[in-house]
Amino acid sequence: MNQENMQELEVFLGGTFHQDMDDPEEALRQYIHEVDISWLKKIASIIKLFLETNLSEEEKNEIIADNAEIFFPALDMSPVEWLTSVLDTIELHNNSIY
Repeated sequence: MNQENMQELEVFLGGTFHQDMDDPEEALRQYIHEVDISWLKKIASIIKLFLETNLSEEEKNEIIADNAEIFFPALDMSPVEWLTSVLDTIELHNNSIY
């Protein structure tokens, strides 16, 4: 995962899951319906690359938590588990278009 991809991931997390959103699931639904399918495919591949990096689980959790303003204990999942579910939702949407 290169620096450009990491920056794109950080922008996605911080821009979509910010302090003004009420519900992370609703923020994701809104994001999916507002952006172009080609961008959804790109962000899905960036998320996948990030999840497959050699970073430790703790390092990944820290990066996600530092960029997404979500209280993960309330979701009853770790940041990595949550981001995996975000990827699943995006891929499900992408696959339903075709």
